[in-house]
Amino acid sequence: MRMSNTHNSPKRHAVVAVASIGLATALYALGYDYQKVAAAVPYVLLFLTVVIGPMQVIWPRLRRRFKDTTLNSWRSEIGIWFVIWAIIHVGLVVNVRGLDVLWGSPWAFGATISVVLAVVLLFTSNNRVYQYLGPKAWKWHQSHATYLIFYMLAPHIWHRAYLIPGFPSNEPLHWLYLGMFALIALLHVGGFIKVVRHYRRTGRYPQGIR
Repeated sequence: MRMSNTHNSPKRHAVVAVASIGLATALYALGYDYQKVAAAVPYVLLFLTVVIGPMQVIWPRLRRRFKDTTLNSWRSEIGIWFVIWAIIHVGLVVNVRGLDVLWGSPWAFGATISVVLAVVLLFTSNNRVYQYLGPKAWKWHQSHATYLIFYMLAPHIWHRAYLIPGFPSNEPLHWLYLGMFALIALLHVGGFIKVVRHYRRTGRYPQGIR
């Protein structure tokens, strides 16, 4: 997944792994079945990967280093664990409903393509590909593909969470999804407006914008 660099930290991997397992445990303890847990955890991780970019545009101070790390430094590890959890989710669904479920509806097909694209990002998030493509092409590839995955998965989650009778009386998790959709959209619009205003005022883009 999208990263600020191609180096992974075992310590950050351990933190993300423990945190994601903790989230899964908490959701299961709250009464969600294992299928819903395996679907929720990867989307939360994907949200964290995507939200870092617009947050840093709107609040540039978030780019500051704290003990030799920045928010961008976590993108690689969070993104990799998103892919791992997404594959787990797909495997559980296929085990119950068969391979046909992967293309059984437009929403499922979009989700399948998203997971395939995420795996491609996983295997291109390394120094060899970075050096081959060059910094700008590699960052363009990682950034655009990550946002594409987020928005391609949105209709799938919308279908599963909101087009089922009874929403939202007993599903607080669905409100979390809705909040993530809204927050990402608002941050993107806000970041775009700030970049344009800065450019109109100074003739240059803000630091960190390529």
